[in-house]
Amino acid sequence: MCKSTPSTCSIYQEGVRGSDKQAILESHNTYRAKVARGEEGQGLPGPQYSAADMQQLSWNEELAQVAQAWASACPDYHDCHDCRKVLSRDYYVGQNIFYEWSSTNAGSVWDTAVRLWYEEVKYVPNYLTKRFYSMDHAVIGHYTQLVWAETREVGCGAAYHDCIKVFKGKSWKLKCKIYVCNYGPTGNFLDKPLYTIGPAASACPQGSRPSVQYPGLCNSH
Repeated sequence: MCKSTPSTCSIYQEGVRGSDKQAILESHNTYRAKVARGEEGQGLPGPQYSAADMQQLSWNEELAQVAQAWASACPDYHDCHDCRKVLSRDYYVGQNIFYEWSSTNAGSVWDTAVRLWYEEVKYVPNYLTKRFYSMDHAVIGHYTQLVWAETREVGCGAAYHDCIKVFKGKSWKLKCKIYVCNYGPTGNFLDKPLYTIGPAASACPQGSRPSVQYPGLCNSH
């Protein structure tokens, strides 16, 4: 079960607007297509390999509802895998979370959230593509989930609330954002490849075809 909203969490806005849903899909698929086409030069070492079977993401409203329930709980950690399950799908669900706070309500920053998840690529050795493992010295799991080839659906939630942060012994009243994206099927399986290395969209899974909207990806929708 998802955690209920704690009484200390003073939410003044929640949910993802239609325009933000489109922005979330656009940014995810643009980054995925960039990697799939072999155009990402960063890494330790880079460049990242091209992907033969990376799927184009579509929005799943049930994933979004579960993500929203977790965002509205104002968490500071990931929920459990069983908590993220959706009734309409027989798969495990992955999750990325983004936090931001400021002195004013700056509105939606979804592009920033997805960009910061993606920018973890600078720490990712290209050979990790062949066999995923966690790294002690760097956070990379947001990026690897973002580009996991078998993931084909995403749904996200957002909560905006008043919060207090302590800095150098002084308390500050701020505006906090929590963004949660749930992904299905999940990525980040230990010892599994992120994707099949090869020319972009050259080995699309059965039932999918090379994407017209995002060249380099495979579209099963």
